[in-house]
Amino acid sequence: MDGHQQDETFGASVEHTPVSRRRLLALSAGGLAGLAVGGSFVAKAAQAGQSVEAGRRADTARGVETRPQAPIPRPAAPTVMTPGGLPAFVDTLVSPPVLAARWITPISAASATTANPWRFHSSMPATSTTWGYGGMPYLGPTLTTFAGQAFNLVVTNKLGAHPFSGSMLSTPICMIGQTNNDGIAPRLSTHLHGGVTEPRSDGHPEDTITPGQTKEHYFDDFDEAKMLWYHDHALGITRLNVAAGLAGALIVRDRFDNGTALNLLGLPYGKWELPLILQDKLLDPATGDQIYPASPRILEFFGDQPVVNGKVAPKLEVDRGVYRFRVLNASNARFYRLHITPDAAGAATPPWYVIGSDHGLLDAPASVTELVIGPGERYDVLVDFSAAMAGSTFRLTNDAATPFPDGGSDVTNLGTSTTMPDLLQFAVGKATGYRGVPSKLRAKSFIKPAPLPAPRTTGVARTVTLLEVPDPNDLLGDPIVLLNNMLWDTPTPDGMQQGTTEIWTIVNATVDAHPIHLHLAQFRVLDRQPFDVDGYLAQGQGLPTIGTRWNPPATGFLTGSARPSLPAEQGWKDTVVAYPGEVTRISVEVPTRSMLGFNPEAKFKNKAGKTLQGYAWHCHILEHEDCDMMVPLMVTKAPAAGL
Repeated sequence: MDGHQQDETFGASVEHTPVSRRRLLALSAGGLAGLAVGGSFVAKAAQAGQSVEAGRRADTARGVETRPQAPIPRPAAPTVMTPGGLPAFVDTLVSPPVLAARWITPISAASATTANPWRFHSSMPATSTTWGYGGMPYLGPTLTTFAGQAFNLVVTNKLGAHPFSGSMLSTPICMIGQTNNDGIAPRLSTHLHGGVTEPRSDGHPEDTITPGQTKEHYFDDFDEAKMLWYHDHALGITRLNVAAGLAGALIVRDRFDNGTALNLLGLPYGKWELPLILQDKLLDPATGDQIYPASPRILEFFGDQPVVNGKVAPKLEVDRGVYRFRVLNASNARFYRLHITPDAAGAATPPWYVIGSDHGLLDAPASVTELVIGPGERYDVLVDFSAAMAGSTFRLTNDAATPFPDGGSDVTNLGTSTTMPDLLQFAVGKATGYRGVPSKLRAKSFIKPAPLPAPRTTGVARTVTLLEVPDPNDLLGDPIVLLNNMLWDTPTPDGMQQGTTEIWTIVNATVDAHPIHLHLAQFRVLDRQPFDVDGYLAQGQGLPTIGTRWNPPATGFLTGSARPSLPAEQGWKDTVVAYPGEVTRISVEVPTRSMLGFNPEAKFKNKAGKTLQGYAWHCHILEHEDCDMMVPLMVTKAPAAGL
């Protein structure tokens, strides 16, 4: 069924009182774990007994005349329900339409309409309160381009009233970019996540356009095949704009990985290559609308409906062969720890492999049994159903706690469970599909891209801190999470010197994992190591006033041994998972002006006439990003700043 052809339904949004995660931690021992959730999680299907026909043949062999018997009734497989109470694996997975980028590629951001609504699940009404790009009522088309080909993405803001206007209640510290007009005339800033772009085209958080305005973005530095994604980045309302639907994938091809049957790498193509855009939602069953809590601030948003490509827990019929899934975590705050789980007891799990990360292919496929993917990350995955029996089913499952990795937010604002085990069902058909998994993806050969260089392990040393500090406006509520104890509007941004390598030591002194994203510069993950959090935070006089930089080295507080990066994350990255109680080291390559072909220091003006400059680095949990867990990042000829 075409996901664009929906019934017409229009309904009002529902507001609910938020529950503080820190308060949940205190209350969990008192019985929150016993809250009922919408829907049960099911056992395996009952095993069938001996067939009637086999019994008849045995009786005939003994000389016993028998009459055909009615089939033995078999119990129906119980229905798998989502935590939000919807039957899973009912609707077929849909893929966003593909749009080949041209020199001028116009793409509007617009609200869905009653004539072009979106339906998250077939048992729910369609909704016209979502947003989309390029004429889609939700999400955006998958853009495709070729390495070395530049194009201009021309974005027009055609948005109507914000579906989450009731959630635009700010505090003096957080959401500083929100304005009183965002509910009726929402701002928009389109960022190509992972793009190597000049500052005026990067989707700077303050380079926003309002309804009726247009912004042109010039993209020209696609060096090799990879998957990026584009999404809204407007200061203070990114969490709401992306949740409304402003996100889509961009796939870059090259002569090795061209997406056709003639690709030189031996990779699945066509119907065997699919994007999987993972999100979680709260949905109003009466209207089909999304729900986002109306609150001055929530620490993280967690839903109770697993959504893949805009559909709740869909199903996909697969051939008996290899599939290539381009997996994107476009959730606001949810991490996923993915597994492939057979539905039949004792069935073998299909082998699966990671072949690429944020910025292209690995040297060789990395065999995995699970895969952690944080918000903003992408992984290129092969799943081999060649040996699976026709009629068998498997599930893409998740066992990551919320928040990741230790939990604490166990219920949603609707009182349902945040546990989200079942994302997608694979139903194996009879047809033979693509066969073969390549043993190498890069090599010193004219038919493969060059091998990845060894990451540099020395360079300019930069320590950055992830810190939880009390909210001065609500000392009993959730803390604010900051980078280096700084705010977005700091007068002293971080600065990297062009042409250098920086070794970032990301010191996570918070209780949760954070996906840390750098604009412009790419990096390699080196290792992770535990440290003494209490001792580190207690040094000196403790944390200074919010807005004062605090990033002392962690060298004297390291404990245990360093763990090297996982095989699946050893390619080029722009987003890395920093675990709590650990330092994560990354090797950042800072490009020069000549390498880029543009001036990364260039100043420009936004539509309001404000002069802007530079880039950003931030946590990609969108509620954190909107609440000042984002600081400016300059790439200059001057020596590094903010060390």
